[in-house]
Amino acid sequence: MNKHITYILTMLLFSASTMAVAQSRKDSLSTKVVDVVKSYAPTIADANKKREDAKLKDSLTVKKKKIAYSINSVPVASTFVPEKGKPAVVKPKVIREDYTTSYVGGGVGLLNTLYADANITYPLTDNGRLSLLVDHISASDDNEDIIPEMNYSLTDASLHYDYQSQEMLWGLKGYFGRSLHNWYGIRPNVFTPNDLRGKVDDMQQIYLRYGVGGYLQWQNPYFKGLDFSVDALNDHFNSKEVNLKAQPTFEVPLTEEQLVRAQLLLDYYEGSFSREHNTLNNLTNRWMLFGLTPSYQLMIDNLSLRLGVSLLYVDANRSDQDKFKAYPAVEATYTLSDDAILIGGIKGTMQQNTLSKLSKENPFVAPMLELKPTNVQADAFVGINGKVTTDLQYRLQASYRQSKEKPLFTTFTETPTIASEILPYQYYNAFKVVYDEVNDVELLATLSGKLKDVVNFTFEGQYNHYKARTQMDNTAWNLPSVKVSLYTDFRILPTLYAGMDIFYIGNRYDLDYVLPTTITPEKITLNGYLDVNLHADYTFSKHWQVFLKANNLSTQRHTLWAYYPSQGLQIYGGVRYLF
Repeated sequence: MNKHITYILTMLLFSASTMAVAQSRKDSLSTKVVDVVKSYAPTIADANKKREDAKLKDSLTVKKKKIAYSINSVPVASTFVPEKGKPAVVKPKVIREDYTTSYVGGGVGLLNTLYADANITYPLTDNGRLSLLVDHISASDDNEDIIPEMNYSLTDASLHYDYQSQEMLWGLKGYFGRSLHNWYGIRPNVFTPNDLRGKVDDMQQIYLRYGVGGYLQWQNPYFKGLDFSVDALNDHFNSKEVNLKAQPTFEVPLTEEQLVRAQLLLDYYEGSFSREHNTLNNLTNRWMLFGLTPSYQLMIDNLSLRLGVSLLYVDANRSDQDKFKAYPAVEATYTLSDDAILIGGIKGTMQQNTLSKLSKENPFVAPMLELKPTNVQADAFVGINGKVTTDLQYRLQASYRQSKEKPLFTTFTETPTIASEILPYQYYNAFKVVYDEVNDVELLATLSGKLKDVVNFTFEGQYNHYKARTQMDNTAWNLPSVKVSLYTDFRILPTLYAGMDIFYIGNRYDLDYVLPTTITPEKITLNGYLDVNLHADYTFSKHWQVFLKANNLSTQRHTLWAYYPSQGLQIYGGVRYLF
C-alpha cells in the first residue's frame, strides 16, 4: 500500500510543479474559440460553431484541448445512455444572436418536477476564467399501482478555473453530485400492496459523488501535458470508493515527419461495501493499473501512421490475472480527398469499473458488487469521416471488440439475513453484475449538419451483435442490439427556437430469478421502445427567457430495466435570467 501511495504522491507533486513553472511565463492571450457543450436542456442559445472540414481532421495530430465549460446532462423520464468509452457527438446549434455567457433559471411541472440550473462565468484575469455550473432536477410519479413511488432527484455542481496563453492551457475543477433513486421495481406476483404498505417507506438509495481534477497542455518540446483526477463516492449503505488517475504525455521529435511519443498511466482504485452477498462480511476491492504506451508516429503526405504498444502492470487484492499485459496501439489515417478521411486501427487496454460508473448506467444495483476492470484484448476499427457539403458531415465505422470481464447487469435475489429486517434491495428488486468474455461487432453511422441556418440536426444509428461466452444462449444481458437517435433544433423566429428529440432502444434480455428457490432462472425479453421529446425557448428581452420541455410524449411506460417502468408524460417549464 505504501508503494502505491508513493506512486500517487509522486504524480501529483509532478503535476503541481509543472503547472507552477508554466504559469510563470508572461504570455499574451491569443484568439481562441470557447465551446459550451451540453446535452439538450432548454437553455440560452449556444453560439454556432461549424465542424472542422474533413481535410483538416487528423486523429493522430496532437491537438490543444478546448476550454469546455461543460454542463452536466439533465435526465428526463427516459434513461437512454450512450455507449461508454466513445466520443460523444456534439449536437450542432442554430446561430442565435445576443448570446450571453451566464444565466440562472428554474421551473416546475407535471410529476412534481422541480428544475433549476445556473452557468456563471467570470473572467478573473486576461488569461483566466472562473465558472460555476449547477443543475438540479427531481420528479415523482404517484402511480397507485407501484409501491414505493417512482421518484428521483439529481443535483450536480462544479467549479472550474481555466487558464489560456499562447504556449499553454491548463485548468482545475472541483465537483459535487447527489443522486437519489427508489428501488420501486418490486415484482407484483411476489409481494402484494398489503405486504408493502408501511414497510417500504425507506427504499431510497443515495449516491454522493465528489472529486477534483485538472489538465495541462504545454508547448514544451518534450513534456506535452498531463490529465489527472481524484473521484470519490459514498452511498446510503456505507459503500465508499476512491479512484485516482494521472496521465502525463511526453514527445521527442525526430524529424518534421517523425516523432516518438510516450504516455504514462496511473489508475488506482480502492472501494468497500458494508456486506457481501448473503453474509455480513465487508467486501473490499482494490486495483492498481500502471502503464506505459510508447509509439512511433510518421506523417507523409496524406498518411499519418502511429505504431505502438501498451504495457500494463496490474495489481489487485484478489485476482488470478497475469501481472503484466501487452496490447497493440496502432492507428492510421489517410486523406482520400478534401472531403473524406479513411481511419483504421487496433488497440487494447484495461478499463477500470467503479461503483460510480456502474450506478450511473444502472442506479438500481445492489450495494455489494465485486468490482474488477474489463480487459479489452482487442478493439479493431475501420471507417470514413467526411462531408457532403460544408454544412453536412457524416461518419461511417465498423468495429470488432473482444473483452474479458465485461460487466453485465442481471436481476438479483437475496434471502434476508433476518426475516423481520428486510433491506430495501432484498425485495427481488435490485441488480447484480456478472462478468463474462464478450465479443462485439458494431456498425455505426452518423449524419449531422444544418439546413439554411434554420434547422440543425444530429442523427446516429448503431447496431451491435454481442456474444457472451458462458451466459445462457450466449446472451449479453441488458445490452440492446439497436440504438437510433435524432436531435433537432429549429429557428422559428429570431428569438423563438424549438426542437424534437427522438430515440429508439431495441429489445434487451435479462435473467428472471422469480423466487429464491428458483434453480434455473428464466430468460425474459424487455421490449424495445421509442421515446419522443420536445423543447422550446423564447427570449423576450435581452435578459429574460422562458422555456418549455415535454418528455415521453407517447405516454407509454416503457421498460427501462426488468420490473422498472419509466415515468409517464413529463412537462415542465420555467424562466431564466441572462446576464
